[in-house]
Amino acid sequence: MRLRRPDWLPALALVALPALTGAAVLAAWLSRPSDPSAWPFSTRFLAVTAALCAAYAGLLLALHRRSRAALLRTTAELERVRKEDEGSRRRLMAVEERLEILSAYKNVTAVLTSDVGFERILDETLRITADLLGRTRFARDLSRKSVNRAGVEECVEFRQIQRVSDGERFILAVPLTADQETIGAVQVGIPTRGAAGEIVARAEHIERSLSEILGTLALAIKTPDLYTRTITDALTGLFTKRHFITELETHFEAARRHGDALSLIMIDIDHFKKVNDTYGHVTGDIVLKKVASVVKSSIRAYALAFRYGGEEMALIIPRADTSAALAAAERIRKRVEGKRIAGTKKESIAVTISLGIAEFTPNLRGAVDLVGRADAALYQSKDSGRNRSTVWVPAEAAASRG
Repeated sequence: MRLRRPDWLPALALVALPALTGAAVLAAWLSRPSDPSAWPFSTRFLAVTAALCAAYAGLLLALHRRSRAALLRTTAELERVRKEDEGSRRRLMAVEERLEILSAYKNVTAVLTSDVGFERILDETLRITADLLGRTRFARDLSRKSVNRAGVEECVEFRQIQRVSDGERFILAVPLTADQETIGAVQVGIPTRGAAGEIVARAEHIERSLSEILGTLALAIKTPDLYTRTITDALTGLFTKRHFITELETHFEAARRHGDALSLIMIDIDHFKKVNDTYGHVTGDIVLKKVASVVKSSIRAYALAFRYGGEEMALIIPRADTSAALAAAERIRKRVEGKRIAGTKKESIAVTISLGIAEFTPNLRGAVDLVGRADAALYQSKDSGRNRSTVWVPAEAAASRG
């Protein structure tokens, strides 16, 4: 071990030489012979020498004190510079951390605006957040066996960050909240290897980063769900009428531009009011849901099913002419006709549907005219005895047939 040299040692070395010289001269003077002729130096010379040595020693001591004061000032200045440098590093780290968060914001926004499914959005936003946090273990789904449930239930229930340790990792569970609704939790595992200070600093960095990004992450996860809720009828699971209007106009204009076929089918449950009056509205809702389920499961992937209003439904079938639409309508009608629906009291209820079909033609002024034609065909089915499919034909064609 190397010992630290005392700070008074240089001063002692500088003072020692003249002090010893003066002491030697003084000792020689005090021990001089009584006979002046035997002493080679005069008394005045000895006195002057001793005084000069004392003055030199005092000067050296003053210089030492001055250099020590300068050293203390320099040390204080270096400490100030060190603290400023440490503060600058902290500010630089904060700026870099902020840039990383802004980059994560940008990437999440890009995912949100991309045309991908919910699962892809969830995976991508979680990946971006994991990259932001660094090398951490990210729990995606509570249903997976690999997920540590420690703190997660409490986090969701109390909407507060939970900090626990399982011995090998320091675990953070942070609530995921959007629009004042807690939709889940983010769990991050931090290895406990390393110094305690490093673990604490790591945890603080993750908490800061999560507090910045979680709002966007929650929005990324919840947005597809909110959009789905907006365009989906809660009872039947079919798309809403509002979405029907948007989609029909889009497909109508595409058919006009490209000359593609487009068919619309309007569906109505026969005697639905009687079902409500006989079995009650709860059973009526069950019947409506079951018929909607049959409709939805009977169409191709490219077709769209909507709840138009009440017990009335609609189907948009792109690239389908009248014959294809009629085949689809009959397939649905027969499946509904052959199905028995259990009511609230286990009643076996049989229902039928009536359908009206209309195909796009270039002379139509707008999508509303196509709806009018399909509606007219639907009411023709009802007037003809229900439980049938009718294709719209011009009035003159219908008259000639009659």
